[in-house]
Amino acid sequence: MDISDGSLNRGALITAVGTGLAGIFGVAPAMPMAISAGFITVTGIALRLPFMLASAAVAVLGSSPF
Repeated sequence: MDISDGSLNRGALITAVGTGLAGIFGVAPAMPMAISAGFITVTGIALRLPFMLASAAVAVLGSSPF
């Protein structure tokens, strides 16, 4: 499957708009799957538990008024 330059540009634009909106509303932006796959490749951690614990910690910290 070949990906055209136009398709890549649209994907980058959508990601940029989503990240900008997330910044305006003070939330964390969506993470593309390519970044997640790269993180797993670099660290060698493919278990779900560390990601679930980190997500829970971010949710708790995000709920804190401080």
